[in-house]
Amino acid sequence: MSITADVYCEKLNTMFEKLTRFQPALVNHSSPLLLHDNARPHTAQPTVSKLQELRLEALRYPPYSPDLTPTDFYFFQNLDKILACKKLNTQEAVQNTLEEFITSRPDDFFKKGINKLP
Repeated sequence: MSITADVYCEKLNTMFEKLTRFQPALVNHSSPLLLHDNARPHTAQPTVSKLQELRLEALRYPPYSPDLTPTDFYFFQNLDKILACKKLNTQEAVQNTLEEFITSRPDDFFKKGINKLP
């Protein structure tokens, strides 16, 4: 199944609603950042409009860069270190581990990660 721009926009809405509810600090400033690749659904006009509506700024992703994936960067490298030490058998355990990881990061963690992006 391939994802269309409309499906991606729905996912953006869902993500934004959850971030607003569970991590408001990530969305309660002038221009929250989003990193996604240049797949067609991510660059289509409906998606661009949805990003503007949600006041999300998409970070520029280098074109034709199959060697770069969002999961290669700072956040996921650090999360992988935590996950490598755990055995998560339930969705609740996954959610709790992720929430614990995010809330236990130092104040400048996300800023450092953004600054390390290519």
